[in-house]
Amino acid sequence: MKASLEAIKAAALAVTPGPWEAYGTIVRDIDGGEDQLAEGRDATHARYIAAVDPEIVLELVARLERAERERDSFKRALLDAPQIPEGTVCKGAMLLGSGCGRCRRCREEMGAVA
Repeated sequence: MKASLEAIKAAALAVTPGPWEAYGTIVRDIDGGEDQLAEGRDATHARYIAAVDPEIVLELVARLERAERERDSFKRALLDAPQIPEGTVCKGAMLLGSGCGRCRRCREEMGAVA
């Protein structure tokens, strides 16, 4: 997925920066360009294209990249944490919707225990 995110970023940086807006089926640059940037099949499609301007795309990609880094950091911290005794309630699974990384079951699910 990283390569896809890089391609999305490159595509967003290569086009007219936003914000964009729709006029009927036409998509234009709000900041004064009279040029037509795109045309949707209908007004609904044009509004969608305008809503997903390059600024929005770049912000979404940045948020996803931050979330992936935080997830990876969290997983590393959990895998490095000392194991808790067997039979202890896994609070990570209950609170986070994923394993705690400390009990054997969770470590096995994360691939940390053979």
